[in-house]
Amino acid sequence: MKLHLIRILWTGKPNSGTRSSGAQIGRLGARLKSGTIPDNKRNLMKSNSIFCVAAGMILLACNLSHAANHYICAGASGANDGTSWANAFTGIPATLVRGDTYYIAGGNYNSGTQTFNTPASGTTYVYLKKANVNDNGGDAGFSMAFASNQAIFTSTSGPVWVINMVCLSVDGITGSGTNGYGIVLNETSTASDSCCTIYSYAVAPDGLIVKHVECALPDPSGNYSGGSSSSEYNIYPQIWPGPSPMLLQSNYIHGGIGTVILNGTSNVMDHCYLARTGGQGHSDMVAIPNGQNVTIKYCVFENLMDPSTTYIEPQVNGGVVPNGIYIYGNIFKATSAGEGTENPSVFSSTSGEQVLNAYIYNNTIYGLHASPPSEGMSDTGVWCSSPSSTITVRNNIWQSCVYNPGMDCAVNDHNLLNTGGASFVNATAGNFHLAANTTAGVNLGSPYNIDPDGNTRTTWSLGAYEYGSTSTNAPSTFLVPIVAWNIWQIASLQVQAQGSASGVTNLFFNFGDGSYTNFGNTNAASTPHTYASPGTYTATLIASNNVLGSSISCPQVITVTQ
Repeated sequence: MKLHLIRILWTGKPNSGTRSSGAQIGRLGARLKSGTIPDNKRNLMKSNSIFCVAAGMILLACNLSHAANHYICAGASGANDGTSWANAFTGIPATLVRGDTYYIAGGNYNSGTQTFNTPASGTTYVYLKKANVNDNGGDAGFSMAFASNQAIFTSTSGPVWVINMVCLSVDGITGSGTNGYGIVLNETSTASDSCCTIYSYAVAPDGLIVKHVECALPDPSGNYSGGSSSSEYNIYPQIWPGPSPMLLQSNYIHGGIGTVILNGTSNVMDHCYLARTGGQGHSDMVAIPNGQNVTIKYCVFENLMDPSTTYIEPQVNGGVVPNGIYIYGNIFKATSAGEGTENPSVFSSTSGEQVLNAYIYNNTIYGLHASPPSEGMSDTGVWCSSPSSTITVRNNIWQSCVYNPGMDCAVNDHNLLNTGGASFVNATAGNFHLAANTTAGVNLGSPYNIDPDGNTRTTWSLGAYEYGSTSTNAPSTFLVPIVAWNIWQIASLQVQAQGSASGVTNLFFNFGDGSYTNFGNTNAASTPHTYASPGTYTATLIASNNVLGSSISCPQVITVTQ
């Protein structure tokens, strides 16, 4: 059956659970029949290409179903079928329905490891949402306690959530800094190979969205039995490549030996608070093994505990060089005497590994310790251990650090390098807004012209905040471009792949057989590809706007014959 895809503007938020009504769909059908839709849009709808859209668009096919709401409440005593608050599921059900929203009441969900493995259905999401006063599904059984209490999921002997599925959106609705998160994932063990709050191993969780969630592991104090095991990262997709794309926004992630692994394409970490990690082996707060087009913006990094390697570490695993890392508007700070790194503190590529196109702009680095010369490199700056790396460092402030920052990078200008030239409102209390303006930095253009509070840079103050900025702490919008993607066989074992997008800075084809082509900064590309053997493959186009934190992944299955 040929599907006609209809593009509809959607004014709700991507995770709001809003759905188009049957009347709206009917009106669109009438417009198609009557010919009142312009020819260019009609032709677009009838294309055999796949159109993937997100955050402002909906895909509708001719076979439509009405999305439903479901209810989850730990204390429910009814039918346990999720049809109402009285009959709510007492935990997240094993089988989830694509397109539906699951409202979660506050309470304690001590169910051990929860595995998510709902089969994919195109790019249709499953939504998990903390119930709140304004959005709770509309059932009459709602109680204010469902909104005011946190929903706490605890595991004592393994990962809290194992996410082996694509297109899952989780939103705790409330929380900022270190307080008030609607959903809490709490893993209490320090045993090897069990210390994760979010873990994936069978399926890369492409399109994963996690917002307003506290991810908690025990604070490190030499208590983790697994040494420097990567399984003790708080958020760890143990699959290569990792989720493409992934959005972590407005989360509080703390404890463990490592915090987050960003090992996919177009991973975005925005307005997150990362704290109290490290203490063993090769600890880091963010590892970027093989990462492509990774954005880390408007986050707070606090207390990577000694011994550790570095706050952000790109890595080459299996020969894939990290390419495109955008780090801007962040705060790095030490508030514990035990904080310290053995490599240069903020960003280090180690073991002679190359990293390409890394940009470190408008960050504030305060009070970091590094390590004494007898233990490490005594450097709170940036280091690339491969001379062929390309790293640019601009408009940053280092202040009150124990050791001065080294700048082993391709470009280093307009930075305050621990000279005391910045005046903060109250650095001791963690307020790094500027009490007086700095010398002007480089005008870096959009999107770097927006500071963490959402204010536009006009004087290009150094550091994370524009002088005169007032705190709104509004996370940036996660917009994803429209993408056209098609792949077809043209000869024995040979296919032609063609993709296009608007407003993107990177186009990437993954052919599903271990090979891929990165076209870089282009809006359209076409290329042949030859498979080694016949079979069914999932080819994926990934389009992204690196610096805006905007991306989408579009899979298409093709059967290749001899």
